[in-house]
Amino acid sequence: MLAFSERGEIDGFATGWTTLAPFRTDRAYGRVTRRLGAARVDELLVGAMEIDELGVRGHARGTGLGRRLLSALAGTAPGGRAWLLTWDQAADTLAFYRRMAWTEPEPLPGHETDVVVFLAPR
Repeated sequence: MLAFSERGEIDGFATGWTTLAPFRTDRAYGRVTRRLGAARVDELLVGAMEIDELGVRGHARGTGLGRRLLSALAGTAPGGRAWLLTWDQAADTLAFYRRMAWTEPEPLPGHETDVVVFLAPR
């Protein structure tokens, strides 16, 4: 999804795709499986839309554009199921998703990682 300014410039974007089985193990995906366990990954994430990137140019921040892009992309998710991950040290990002009513499935005891998984509100 792209959001354009009145001048025709890109002010924001969001990308995503449907998470296929088998669940990936590269990049941060292995930490997602460690955090949630394979059964919960299959239940919660496989077949859902993964929101991969969300970006808003500096001058457009604080206008609700990020919220609108995220909601629009998640609104195209199969069965309304969407998810994303972010780093546990990204305080502003964590606060944004929490304000948007995205929820965090509890990690398996003793399996906390430096990634946080969020599920779209239903």
